[in-house]
Amino acid sequence: MADMPVRHETPRLQHQPSLDGLRGLAVAAVVLYHAAAADGVEWLERVTHGGFLGVSAFFTLSGFLICSLLLREHSAAGSISLGGFWTRRARRLLPAVLLLIGAVVVLTPLVGTESQLASLPGDAWSSLFYVANWHFVLDGSDYAAMFSGAPSPLRHVWSLAVEEQWYLLVPLAAVLATALSGRLRRVSRRTLFWGLFVAVVVGTVWMVFVSGGVWDNRAYMGTDTRLAEMAVGALLAVLLADGFTVAPRVRRILARLAPVLLVALLVIWAFTPIRASWLYRGGLTLHAVVVAAIIAAVVQPDGLVRRILANRTIVGLGLISYGVYLFHWPVVWWITPGRLGVSPELTLLAQLAVTLAVSVASYKLLEHPIRRGAAWTPPKLAFAGAGAVALVAVGIATLPEPDRSAVVALGSTVDVAIPTTPPATEAPAPSASVLPEGSGGPEASTTAPAPTTTVPPPPPPLRVMVVGDSFAQSIVAGLQRWGLVDGGMAVMDRTIVGCAFGRGGRNRGVGIPRSEEPKCTARDADLLTSIEEFDPEVVVLAGGMWDVTDRRPQGFSRWTRIGRPDYDAYLRGEIRHLLDVVTSGGAQVLWADSPYWDPVPGSVIFMGNPPYAEAETDRVDLYNQLLAEEIAARPGAEVLDIAGWMRSQPGGEFNPALRPDGVHFSEESTETVAAWLGPTILSEAGR
Repeated sequence: MADMPVRHETPRLQHQPSLDGLRGLAVAAVVLYHAAAADGVEWLERVTHGGFLGVSAFFTLSGFLICSLLLREHSAAGSISLGGFWTRRARRLLPAVLLLIGAVVVLTPLVGTESQLASLPGDAWSSLFYVANWHFVLDGSDYAAMFSGAPSPLRHVWSLAVEEQWYLLVPLAAVLATALSGRLRRVSRRTLFWGLFVAVVVGTVWMVFVSGGVWDNRAYMGTDTRLAEMAVGALLAVLLADGFTVAPRVRRILARLAPVLLVALLVIWAFTPIRASWLYRGGLTLHAVVVAAIIAAVVQPDGLVRRILANRTIVGLGLISYGVYLFHWPVVWWITPGRLGVSPELTLLAQLAVTLAVSVASYKLLEHPIRRGAAWTPPKLAFAGAGAVALVAVGIATLPEPDRSAVVALGSTVDVAIPTTPPATEAPAPSASVLPEGSGGPEASTTAPAPTTTVPPPPPPLRVMVVGDSFAQSIVAGLQRWGLVDGGMAVMDRTIVGCAFGRGGRNRGVGIPRSEEPKCTARDADLLTSIEEFDPEVVVLAGGMWDVTDRRPQGFSRWTRIGRPDYDAYLRGEIRHLLDVVTSGGAQVLWADSPYWDPVPGSVIFMGNPPYAEAETDRVDLYNQLLAEEIAARPGAEVLDIAGWMRSQPGGEFNPALRPDGVHFSEESTETVAAWLGPTILSEAGR
């Protein structure tokens, strides 16, 4: 225990330029990671794979600074002012983020894509109220962005939402702890240390549990799953709080170890892909520990890393890092090589120049004056903030409608769309004129009560389950709407974005090698549960793109493709297996053949450069031939000729109005395909 922190009166923690330097390095890593991938600067991509970890560094640094502020306030005043804390946070964060949201609302209709415009109201509202991370988790946008053009210009705000949610909860927890300490007479720093240590452990375990130990968008963006990284920073704050200092021996170890850790951190930021499984098995927590060790080193009186990070250029970047992070993202997606007509490298320079110029202006003209200006009293700040929010809200409410033919129909489905069946009604039979005895003519007739008849109730909606990938999901969107209007079809969405029909292994879809995700592995079990609960009468399957790309199924020693005997035998077995699963409840099967694929290489992350293997038409022809042979051998199953229907449409199957990205139906064309497919399904089911 000799190296544990010891009680010692020290001055309050002052501003540390080296911490700004660490911010500068982190934001540089994030910006270069995004820009290199968006612009297609391949040489830079190869050394910025892990730039996203700069966000993790911000989490840890925020945990350290916020906890330090709260501890210092409690030490000096004996209590924590929630109003004061949140006012300071509002001064620091709201001006620039309101400027960002307002600018995005104004500029997206002018320079953004139709997909960006379509998603902007939800993106803007969630960003305004700092719940963007959960918004993006729920709408499944991390994959849809691969195909629907540039991603949301506000998508990066998810990380700010995570921090803000913790800024709301942590002070409340601190006040509660303060109240308890008054009752319990004393809660020592050692107790707080161990409480935060438990939070780190629990947060790490929870990340592994939620993610399954692999990349998962929910785990990556969740407030709960990123707890450990912030708790590590807070843990360091407890160790370095007022009245504590680091023992000389520990300080010497830190001084020697810090340069090695900084180099290791830069290597990790250079070469760790976002889907590296070790990150989600405790790696993000380990990364936070490395960042915390560097923070501990740079707040000491001297040291090599402290001097390096105190470099004026890096510190200057750190001072404006908040604005750089906020503004670089829309700049990257709107100032593109195609729009400028220059090389990716020159585009990158232009993006960096615009980002820095806007960030400096925001810092000097908006952020710093509001944060430090004595004239900005809390009432004035509240009034100005309310006015800015109102202006942004008006802008969101008056956004123009997007062109539905240019927006892919992804993320607009529900789990099950069940139409309301009209109830049975009683209607009177045609009335009969009756002539009473002694009547002198028809003008003296009366109308006798007519017998009533019961109109037979309409048949219940046909239960249809749709299985497949994102192409199938773009069909479900229209089919669910058609079924609700027609009243004759209940449609369950059991599509899984990015999943092939063939299970296991890896694929190189859209030019990026990927391992099968857990959601794909769990498909069989999910389908069996859904079949038991929903009892579908018809199962429609659609997709095939991920099965015709280069594949390396489980047990294969090399990459292979359709047309090779080993892969064909594997795929036939997978089709038969999936048929067994979807017919386990006695449903009729309509399996759509595959159209040709031509993914449009947009300015998006996680798409490689063309040509794409799945765009080769001979692969699709072989797939359709193989599928037809297997379906022909299976009673109760038929091939649904969706490819033929698509080719019969005006402009053919690659008409941008039909499939704007060369893969999925648009929000407009999904209703066109549903108008053909809905009656086809009903007819095949004998309705």
